[in-house]
Amino acid sequence: MEYDAKANLVFTNTGSVSLTFALSNSEELEGVEVELSAGATITKTMGELLENATRILVQNLDKTKQGSYSVVIE
Repeated sequence: MEYDAKANLVFTNTGSVSLTFALSNSEELEGVEVELSAGATITKTMGELLENATRILVQNLDKTKQGSYSVVIE
């Protein structure tokens, strides 16, 4: 992913468990974390989350249920 501070990221949790979304430069969550409950959608700019990030990470802390999501970069 190429970083653009003004680009919108539209995060949608399409599953039944809460998910955490974040930008990162590694395989660890960094910067601002966005928690979304099941069925929720939120839009954030890349600049709001982590400067110069190159990855989008999604974390599911539920050990019994699989999560599902979509991310659109505008």
